[in-house]
Amino acid sequence: MAKLMLAIYTVSSVQRLLDFIKTVYVYGIGVPVVIKPIGAAAQVGIPEAHKVAYKSGRPLIVLPDIKDLAEVIGLNEVLLVSEKGSLLEIRSLSLDHAVAIVFHGGDGDFTRSEAQYGKPVWFKEIPPKLPPVAQATVLLQHLSLALGPTH
Repeated sequence: MAKLMLAIYTVSSVQRLLDFIKTVYVYGIGVPVVIKPIGAAAQVGIPEAHKVAYKSGRPLIVLPDIKDLAEVIGLNEVLLVSEKGSLLEIRSLSLDHAVAIVFHGGDGDFTRSEAQYGKPVWFKEIPPKLPPVAQATVLLQHLSLALGPTH
């Protein structure tokens, strides 16, 4: 199992979905996960995302619900990126065990019921109000620098 999974939750934009997956692939760190895509992202984006994954020779996971990270994949640590979450530094992330970092794909935040499936956190290196793909880029850039050229 991969040590790091980067997930986007309830994304509705095809472009946002594809940009997220391509960003994860560019950095080569972790496996992209799409959780509960809605609207056009579900209808058009998922088939397009599978094409990108196939052409890249990289894995892609699509799940129907956020609880499946723990129930199906068996992850013990799920971090939900939320400005309301506890403040962490990216360098404090431990990749010694399997962890998923979930970005909200819409303009909202995780509901109380969704938050029960993970720990809400905010990384101090990510500026507030940044869209999810940009949040993932900042996180991946910091992880890339921390892991060095052999990641």
